[in-house]
Amino acid sequence: MLANDVVEMIATDSHHMDHRLQRQRELLEFCFHKVSPRDRELLLQAYQPNSTIQDVALSSGRTVAGFYQWLYRMRQLLQECVHRELAREASL
Repeated sequence: MLANDVVEMIATDSHHMDHRLQRQRELLEFCFHKVSPRDRELLLQAYQPNSTIQDVALSSGRTVAGFYQWLYRMRQLLQECVHRELAREASL
């Protein structure tokens, strides 16, 4: 059985992590809306449950390989935006 102080420490860490993840989700949404409408549409299509990358690539006018490269760059762009916003908030 865990000591009460250990359980409390785990609960506190969990709460902080939940808050941090929630903030990252909010910032991802913020950054997502900075992307052009066409790119947002393609990103949403790429992650639809019944969607295939081949179909989305075709509708985008890219090859499958080209679409995967674009998707990678878009994810990087979104990740950098989230990190930049987190760093900006930390400096306030």
